[in-house]
Amino acid sequence: MAIQTDRVIEILKKELKNKKMKYEDLAERLGMSVSGLKKSLASDDLSVSRLQKICEALGVPLVQVLAAADDEKVQDVYLTDEQETLLLKKADVFHLYWKLRFENVPLHKYIADAKSGREEVRGRLRQLEKVGLVRINPKGDLEFSDKGMIRWSNYGPLVEHLNRKWSAELIDAILTKKDPRNVLNLALLQLSEASFAEMKEELRQLLDKYSTQSRKDRLRLEASKIKKVAVLIAADEHQFVK
Repeated sequence: MAIQTDRVIEILKKELKNKKMKYEDLAERLGMSVSGLKKSLASDDLSVSRLQKICEALGVPLVQVLAAADDEKVQDVYLTDEQETLLLKKADVFHLYWKLRFENVPLHKYIADAKSGREEVRGRLRQLEKVGLVRINPKGDLEFSDKGMIRWSNYGPLVEHLNRKWSAELIDAILTKKDPRNVLNLALLQLSEASFAEMKEELRQLLDKYSTQSRKDRLRLEASKIKKVAVLIAADEHQFVK
């Protein structure tokens, strides 16, 4: 199983600093070179076995590190017009960004699996870097402009396009499969303005809760035990029968 999160690595680095240890000290305890250790702590594909050994060398329980990584709220992020236009107009660039940022696919794996060549993928990365969505540091490692769990909060052309496209695809998939384990419920409610506002807030909190749980499961479970679940929540003043 691989852990692909900047948050875990940030916590490990903080623990190293808190214990007033140098990279040399930790590398010696792990029986590895300093360069090898730094490479592990800069990787987007840190294995659980390696993480366990680092935690033992630091004298901090693995579960504590994972719990700290999980203790994170969903952040609202606003895309610039330039970022939104790029992701909306360039499907191949959007595909790359989505897979790396939201599905945590390591760059080397994306390149290996991509039908296009390495240079084409690198070209898309340069476009993402130009609008400030990613940064390629001097070591050649990929960094995102925002970290942790995020949601795009500006309802511009990109978000509207994705909402329409993915909502239709999800509902169509559920209706086509007719799987009783899937959820598709419609209800017409009669609520006060206060009750409606309360319901919307609780729905948002519910989604945030399971976004956090998603992160926990991804960190702790084998990839084969993870299911990719699409969720659609919609509520508005509306009548089904006019």
